[in-house]
Amino acid sequence: MSELQRIETIMTEFLMLAKPKISSYEFVSLPSVLNETVELMQPQATLCDIKLSVKLADKGSVVYGDKNRLKQVFINMLKNAIEATTGGGEVTLSYNEGNGIQHIAIQDTGCGISQDRLERLNQPFYTTKENGTGLGLVVTYKIIEEHDGKIEVESELGEGTVFNLYFPAREAEDVDSTNNGNADWNFTN
Repeated sequence: MSELQRIETIMTEFLMLAKPKISSYEFVSLPSVLNETVELMQPQATLCDIKLSVKLADKGSVVYGDKNRLKQVFINMLKNAIEATTGGGEVTLSYNEGNGIQHIAIQDTGCGISQDRLERLNQPFYTTKENGTGLGLVVTYKIIEEHDGKIEVESELGEGTVFNLYFPAREAEDVDSTNNGNADWNFTN
């Protein structure tokens, strides 16, 4: 039964990459989605003896996107961070907004990722997990791009990893329905 579930997971992730999905776009509050995600992932963190710290602004601007797909991104990112961190470690999720950019940082105190592996993170079927499909981060990158976002990864072996996700900060009146919410925005470090 577990192998059938694994096959289903692989096929679902593969289809998400191969077949365009019609998304239900609306104005989504990232802090709200993050809070829902933390509630879902807190039991897994507790079970693995990982402290899950959350630092979220009360509310932020909106993203024009699909709430369920964004939640899938955050679940995948937190799951990876928890799995990379040994018992007694910590995973920190933070959200802030400034200069027209919404920034989400997911940081773990895990084993870190070597430079050669960092370069391959967005490569389909590349995985370091025994039962991994190598599609989770590929799907994550794709969803972030669909939401006009960007992702950067910082890691040092033995020190942990930080995934930085950036989305444009928008107000509902900023989004033109003729361009599906995709507005040009400049991203600088």
